[in-house]
Amino acid sequence: MKVPFELNAKVKGANGSLSPIILRISAPEFEEGRGHFCTIECPFIREKEMKAFGVDENQAIELAFDLVRSLLAHKEAFIVDDDGNRIEVPWA
Repeated sequence: MKVPFELNAKVKGANGSLSPIILRISAPEFEEGRGHFCTIECPFIREKEMKAFGVDENQAIELAFDLVRSLLAHKEAFIVDDDGNRIEVPWA
């Protein structure tokens, strides 16, 4: 898996606890019959890797970041810097 985006940081959960987070999003690939996709690895969100499909490479990347953002919000978690301040990752 070619990884154009990788993040090693901390995430703050709803209860205020800090946990490490590793996020990897692959370069877009193409699967016949399904289209373009990016593979997402983020054990904090889900142990099993996920795939985000799009009509083209750009949409696959955009949807991969949207999925991560949505799943973090669902867990009421957000990425923080070393001082515990919320940071916004420059999503695609």
